[in-house]
Amino acid sequence: MWKLVLVPTFALILLCSSAITVAKFIGSSSPSLEIAYIAYNGFISRLHIIDVEHRLSYRVSAAPVTNADFAWSPDGNQLAFISYIGDSTEVFVAASDGSWLRQLTVGVQQEYYLAWSPDNQHIVFSRQQTDDITFPELFIMNVDNRDERLLTHDQEVEARPVWSPDGTQIAYILYVDSLNVIRIVDAQSGTLLGGVNEVAGNFDHLSWSPDGTRLAFTVYNGPGVIYVMEISTKQIFALTVPTQSNYLPAWSPDGRQIVFISERDLNAEIYVMDANGENQRRLTYTPNAIEGFPSWSPDGTQIAFTATDSSGGDIYVINTDGGNLHRITSDPALNEWLPRWRP
Repeated sequence: MWKLVLVPTFALILLCSSAITVAKFIGSSSPSLEIAYIAYNGFISRLHIIDVEHRLSYRVSAAPVTNADFAWSPDGNQLAFISYIGDSTEVFVAASDGSWLRQLTVGVQQEYYLAWSPDNQHIVFSRQQTDDITFPELFIMNVDNRDERLLTHDQEVEARPVWSPDGTQIAYILYVDSLNVIRIVDAQSGTLLGGVNEVAGNFDHLSWSPDGTRLAFTVYNGPGVIYVMEISTKQIFALTVPTQSNYLPAWSPDGRQIVFISERDLNAEIYVMDANGENQRRLTYTPNAIEGFPSWSPDGTQIAFTATDSSGGDIYVINTDGGNLHRITSDPALNEWLPRWRP
């Protein structure tokens, strides 16, 4: 179905010439040394990119980011995010240098939780409409022509979709009453392929292994516990113990390790473990700051994360062996968080 797209005035606002110059300079460096993140000034959150090596940053667009929703395209050339227009939220796409900002969705609805397909062609997102759909459902949109289709229709809240690495499946969370379950569906037909409902609690932080054979996630039933499901057998394994709070698992690019946040030492710190849960080791030691949102560099040698203390939040990078910890953002007027490396 084709849709008429009305681009709002603010969506056409370009960065000033100096910012474009910085963007071109940053874009000339190695893509693996760039990180996108959210910068909050106390009123508005906007999307920024920083060159890790030169510590130069720029704002991607004037449009604010809502719901902390943004995603790199797998080729690293574009960023998708969600922004308010009036009382509704809409999906936008911009080139990584801030140019060619486009509004993809239009209507009286709310969009949430977007994810980009591995082939760069489609974006899946959760939408709550005010006319005929009571609960948020999953939609898939072609990025080039804005053709969209309804993927699921469960009459429950469907959120946080993530694509399998081969693009054939989508995992998401189905919120049912006070609990929820994980479902995996065919990305073309929406046919249910499997799910996780044997574990009681609230699910979050879905993460596919790079080879697509396993799905990591967090279950909150008291302290957070990290689980892994083998996709082929639907077997579920707990990687952390329920007496500690562990969450935000993310696979290393080679699939051999998982980075996560743990509060086992009475403070949220960065930890890494083998994919089977063994050799859990602590990387950060910052009792006066709270770590969060770890993200692997594409080559698997570094981890970016947010550290928040009484002065606000900044982005840090650390080697995977725990060495070379350094801060890469330090604007006292901004809270900077949710770092994601450019693919």
